[in-house]
Amino acid sequence: MFNKLADFIIKHYKFVIIAWLVLLFYAFPLIFKINDVVVYSETEVNLNKLEAIKAQNLIDENFPGQIANSTIMIIIQNSDVTSPDVRNYSTSLFNNIRNDTGIQGVISVDYVYSVLETYIAGVVAQSAPGMYALNDQTSQMIQIVYKVPLDAVDAHLQLLMGGYTDPEAQSAVISGLTAQLSASGMNDTMVALVTGYADQVFYPLWLQTHTNDSLQLQSLIVTAADSYFGAVPGEMGEFALNVAHTFSVQYYRGMSPQQQELALESFVLGAMSFQIGADPTFVSDVWQLGPTPSTGDVTAFAHETVFNHTALLQKSS
Repeated sequence: MFNKLADFIIKHYKFVIIAWLVLLFYAFPLIFKINDVVVYSETEVNLNKLEAIKAQNLIDENFPGQIANSTIMIIIQNSDVTSPDVRNYSTSLFNNIRNDTGIQGVISVDYVYSVLETYIAGVVAQSAPGMYALNDQTSQMIQIVYKVPLDAVDAHLQLLMGGYTDPEAQSAVISGLTAQLSASGMNDTMVALVTGYADQVFYPLWLQTHTNDSLQLQSLIVTAADSYFGAVPGEMGEFALNVAHTFSVQYYRGMSPQQQELALESFVLGAMSFQIGADPTFVSDVWQLGPTPSTGDVTAFAHETVFNHTALLQKSS
């Protein structure tokens, strides 16, 4: 079939060319009327019912944004691009471009320290809430390690003055402690842990002396904590021992609330500085941002940290 068609075209090529020219002559004017019968624009056709269009509209409504149609890259050459001079110059250039209201259409501005700023901002966003959570946990552990035994001693001595025997007083103190802890919302496991520390370990040591002397109580509490929490596996045991050997009876018997707050803050900042491997000044500055710093505060803090070149994170070797 195709062979016959090819033979016909070869033998009558002049006729074929003339036929195509005639056909093109009459078809050419129709090209300008193509828009009358074919519509390419989505706005001219009812395409809103298509699932793809619905999905795109949903994305546009809930995730508005802009995509830059071009990018300008400024390259800084220097023998040492990490020097303070280059840092200050690039930071100044970054600020000038970002804050220049005369430059229109700028969607975002990044510079050489943007990665570092992003890293610092991430550390701050996680560390600030973590520090205040650690502050609450430490305060609770100080109460468990020190306040529970001290309160037990005070209550026991008062009961003895009221005619109670040692076993009766101990039973009454532990019953009151259990009720108090349960009423505070502490779960049964923690209640058993705390009462076990007071009843099974501290009491036997203290009943040998019935002392109310702070120095002697300090020694008894540390001994009891080492014995009891040293057997508790995992981070809780280590944390309790750290608290027992960092704080003392004087936290409750010799410090004002303001002094307690400062001592607690110092412990938390030191622990967090060690945990994330950061300069203590940096950690202290993060603490000042509060437990829930805003995104703007975190971004500004990260930028200021880089710009001032102070307290940058440095992992200890």
